[in-house]
Amino acid sequence: MKVLLLALLVSLLAVFPEGPVHAAPSSDRSGQGSADAQQVRAGVYVLSISQFSTATGSYVVDIYVTFECEEECGPRNFEFMNGRANSVDVLDDEPNYKSYRIQASLFSDPDVRSYPFDRHHLTIQFEDKNRSTDHLVYVADPALNGVDPEVIIAGWQMVSWDASVIEHVYPTFDAVYSRYVFDVVIGRGALSSVFKSILPALFIVLGGFLALLLGPDKALQRLGINTGALIGGIMFHVNLTSQLPPVGYLTLADKFMIVNYIGLVGALAATVVLLMWTTATTGSTSVAPERLARANRLHRTTALALPLIWLVGQLFVFLAR
Repeated sequence: MKVLLLALLVSLLAVFPEGPVHAAPSSDRSGQGSADAQQVRAGVYVLSISQFSTATGSYVVDIYVTFECEEECGPRNFEFMNGRANSVDVLDDEPNYKSYRIQASLFSDPDVRSYPFDRHHLTIQFEDKNRSTDHLVYVADPALNGVDPEVIIAGWQMVSWDASVIEHVYPTFDAVYSRYVFDVVIGRGALSSVFKSILPALFIVLGGFLALLLGPDKALQRLGINTGALIGGIMFHVNLTSQLPPVGYLTLADKFMIVNYIGLVGALAATVVLLMWTTATTGSTSVAPERLARANRLHRTTALALPLIWLVGQLFVFLAR
């Protein structure tokens, strides 16, 4: 049993290594726009990200936003497309250089398919309120973009960041706007996820599988162990996914627990059958030898097959993600 658990833990650490923080350089993928459109170099420097919630996808950012132009420009009328600014302080207001310090409440669509090893894209997106790509096009300037080294997001690790410019089409208004997108990628620590989300469930399953070592004559004791392990697994699953949004797909944690349920229910079913075969029928003081023989064969078979099926199922869940 220990060998099976060690094999699963090694596979988990191999699939989800604890990697260092990487910062991707800003990329310039601005739209072409009109030949007469004004080119505005834009940048975002992140000072802090806080209050991120996977249940709602909301977070609060404190940032510097900077605009530079070759000639006089006025990119004041910009707005955030995935939230709203709580406060805007003007730092520089030169004809061809403008900078602001902004605190904004933003939103993203959390993708929790890989939970508890999930990663999330916390984006900062803005467009000009009035001028389409015929008049204004943003350019992501690498010199103006960055993330402060002291940015800490409680419970998360910074994975990478990137800056780009895309064209957003509004078919209803027959208009195309230049949209600046600053993307910060965060992820959970793989090692902490294993110890907080995976290891407790493994011990619950281990407790349930230990009952397989008890012989058919201990079927009643096995029943208590199997039932307790199954109830513990259900309660742990509910607590594990309690902070996730109501999504229409299975997360990695759900698939992991489903395989656990298969193993625990299989062990419980085997125990119930053993209890039936080792219980004397009405009016008899002993169990028929053929029933005892069947019970012993079932005991030996399930003691090997159930842990093996469980291990194969878990390896498939984690390696095929």
